Amino acid sequence: MPTDPSNPDANLRSTKDILSGNLHAALIEAPIVIDSWITALRTFGVTGGNDMVEELQNLKTYLNDKDTDRISGSLQRLGESTTKAADQAGDEYKEQLQQLGQVLLRAADGVKAPLNSPE
Repeated sequence: MPTDPSNPDANLRSTKDILSGNLHAALIEAPIVIDSWITALRTFGVTGGNDMVEELQNLKTYLNDKDTDRISGSLQRLGESTTKAADQAGDEYKEQLQQLGQVLLRAADGVKAPLNSPE
């Protein structure tokens, strides 16, 4: 689970793994992952990072409220932002960010069932 904002490789891998798995199970890890990304975005001054930080904070609220429509919309916006950020990233992170953007977009589509139970 990404807890060290100074390790972008670990953050990218962990986030892709979480979002690619059971989204209901990911709810348990989501607050830590989101906080790690917020810290990383603030630390590294990513272009458009403030908007992404705001969206991540919104996502935490939507997850707590189990509001699947807003979670889906938030993941969609984050996927689009991440894909755009990949275009500006250095070669070592470009592909990973593109993959993360796609995983976020797929997760946005996958959050359709109520989040009350992992059924």
